[in-house]
Amino acid sequence: MTQSRHRLFQFVGSRFLDLVTIAVVFAFLFPYLFMATSAFKSRLETFAYPPVWFFQPTLENYENIIGDLNIMFYMKNSTIIALASTLLTILIAIPATYSFARFRFRFKEGIAYGFLFLQMVPGISIVFALFFIARSLGLFDTHIFLIVIYLLWNIPYAIWMMRGFVEAIPIELEESAMVDGASRFAAFRLITLPLMAGGLAATAILIFIGVWNEFSLAFFLTSIKARTMPTTIAFFLTLRHQMGADVCHSHAGHAAGGGLLVARAQILHLSPDPGSDQRITSQANLCRLCFACFKELTDGHQTTDS
Repeated sequence: MTQSRHRLFQFVGSRFLDLVTIAVVFAFLFPYLFMATSAFKSRLETFAYPPVWFFQPTLENYENIIGDLNIMFYMKNSTIIALASTLLTILIAIPATYSFARFRFRFKEGIAYGFLFLQMVPGISIVFALFFIARSLGLFDTHIFLIVIYLLWNIPYAIWMMRGFVEAIPIELEESAMVDGASRFAAFRLITLPLMAGGLAATAILIFIGVWNEFSLAFFLTSIKARTMPTTIAFFLTLRHQMGADVCHSHAGHAAGGGLLVARAQILHLSPDPGSDQRITSQANLCRLCFACFKELTDGHQTTDS
């Protein structure tokens, strides 16, 4: 009797944990499910209440963002910036990681933890300085400036990620190769590098994803030519001033853009008001206007309001 009761409790407990797991997974995946379904809905269906789960799919949202909004241009920007910064980061971080893992030099651990501390500094806290540097060098809204910034930002992260993989490889393998006549570089290229390939790939993937989704630096350091996908999706929202209140409107979807950005789809659009004749620029343009005004003030010039 006791054994059967124990089995019953064990069965109920196991099913309860299964239900809790399913509920947690569903809660986590629900926004993505809503995004995926909304990308193929019409405007009315997107904001219908209660939500519409059975509908006639439409590709109108994708046609709008690909044809009318030229979203592929911004996706190309994201691809160029993410690939270039990832490749350069890995190429620079490999010898640096090997040095930290194999050689002894003064302040090695202090420098390593200094890199870690730099990763804790929010990027938004230095965006003013980066903005003025970009303006001064004529590199505002360029691919090269974003690539360099992401490169400097990700090198410490890559070093910390790959250092453990190199240290896990027995140094005796390299020493054996050098005893047989191989140089240190040859031992690294023929032995260590192939063995750390898994860690190298994992680091590169994480860096690429981080750069691809980065928003704050790209938001303030680009305008049109180098604008990336995450900032472009934010630009779909415009601010409108109506009867003393700020109202958000969207003419194309977050969602279809999000689908192209992360291979998932969502559309979020508010129907425009045809009677509106006052429109303010997007949030990013407002922020850039603040930056421009601040720079004019620091340069001693007076600005006029159009």
